Amino acid sequence: MLLTSAVVDWFEWQAGYASGCLLMPESFMRRAVEAYFRGRKEQPPVAKGSPEVSALCQRISLAFDVSVDAATVRLKQLGHLTE
Repeated sequence: MLLTSAVVDWFEWQAGYASGCLLMPESFMRRAVEAYFRGRKEQPPVAKGSPEVSALCQRISLAFDVSVDAATVRLKQLGHLTE
């Protein structure tokens, strides 16, 4: 039973990662992040507690029509956000 649950978790992770890549391609994300930070003092990667994080995640969420949580995960995967 434990082996089966690990496989299901792995499949779920793969599906989630692939979906994020499909909905938010790296090149488009890079351009969106660059556009957001153009002319701002703070530059990526930004720390999780930064006031810019919430606004950036919201903007990415709206731009790519995904949830704020999905946008946050993808930004972390691409190295635009730090823990």
